[in-house]
Amino acid sequence: MAEICRRCAVLVVVVAIVAAGSLGWGPAARAEDEGGVGEDIKVGSFNILTYRDKNNASPTSWHEPDNRSKMIPEIIKDNDWDVVGLQEVGTAFARDDGSMTPSQIEDLRDSADLSAYDFAATDREGCNFSLWDAKPKNWTQPIAYRRDKFEPVAQGCFVMSETPNDFSASSFGWPRNVASWLRLRSRATGEELYMFNAHVAANIGPMDGDGKKVSQKVYRNHQVDQAKALLSQIRSINTERLPMILTGDFNSTLKTTPVSAAKTIVDSGMFVDAYSSAETVLADGGTWNGLAEGDKHDKIDHIFVGDEIAPTISSYAVVPTMRKDADGTLHFASDHNAVSAQVVLRWPQPSAPDPQEANQGSAVVAFSGAAGGYARGLGAISLIGALAVVAQILFVRKSVKKGRHQR
Repeated sequence: MAEICRRCAVLVVVVAIVAAGSLGWGPAARAEDEGGVGEDIKVGSFNILTYRDKNNASPTSWHEPDNRSKMIPEIIKDNDWDVVGLQEVGTAFARDDGSMTPSQIEDLRDSADLSAYDFAATDREGCNFSLWDAKPKNWTQPIAYRRDKFEPVAQGCFVMSETPNDFSASSFGWPRNVASWLRLRSRATGEELYMFNAHVAANIGPMDGDGKKVSQKVYRNHQVDQAKALLSQIRSINTERLPMILTGDFNSTLKTTPVSAAKTIVDSGMFVDAYSSAETVLADGGTWNGLAEGDKHDKIDHIFVGDEIAPTISSYAVVPTMRKDADGTLHFASDHNAVSAQVVLRWPQPSAPDPQEANQGSAVVAFSGAAGGYARGLGAISLIGALAVVAQILFVRKSVKKGRHQR
């Protein structure tokens, strides 16, 4: 009998250890509980400088001698962005003499350097617009994404104004500024995220002002109105509160006074600034280069990351868009430098089941809200069942000894 008890005691200990693992105890389960599904994404923001005949000359000619049409795709390819928000990408339009300007968006689509990318929220999706009523609808704010990493789910655009879906209306009395958006599904995880991309107004004055600048106070308040309209639309689009990224040219820094469109985004509590939150800054500097060599300007282009589920910004960098020849000749892909950030987005795990239901004997395998271990109810069932087996063994052994178990 002593031998039987000794063996059963060992069995009870083994069963208890196994059951404890099912109940979620121990270091391995806690390690799983520490995070949800995460994905590393490299993000870019790049105002490429829209084509105008007046800037189609050195140092910003679209084709020869500066070849912006080639420099821009090379910058995107070299940075290997998974998704990048582009601003000021022009479509072709007719000049007064009937000839056509180059189409920046078509040249990007046709570039061999960008063969791995697709473009969303472009003229093909009806997202081309004009700043002024008398001008052609040749502006777009497209989003480029790697098709091997993401598949598109939905996309669109809106005016940053009190009437966001009216593309004939002004933006609070100023020339209209449009933001674009794209819902993406990761091919690796199946999880979804939103990418938003915006271009906040420059100081070109109200619609009736013929492009004349206004006071800084009036101008900055108008920018904040646009930023608030942008945030409102983001809330209405991302109703599921999925992870999200916002890129763009905000024509303001986080310290712009008296008020700041960029700071309005951060103060909303919806986003964190990639530069301020980055674990490592690989390359610093201004983002508007003024078509001059040297860092003399501020960060007016930004990457903001949704703060819903504790994202990680591993690194941040300002990407120069100037090329200098051996003889000192300067070539600019844009009057802006690009911005780059390595981001880890996270998604929550499914919620845990009701503990009372689990304790009532449900045999469904459920994942805990924090980490995907088995539900505690199932572990309790396993423990009870195992102890029942031990009791049966004790009964059988005792019966054999007393001769009550007959073959």
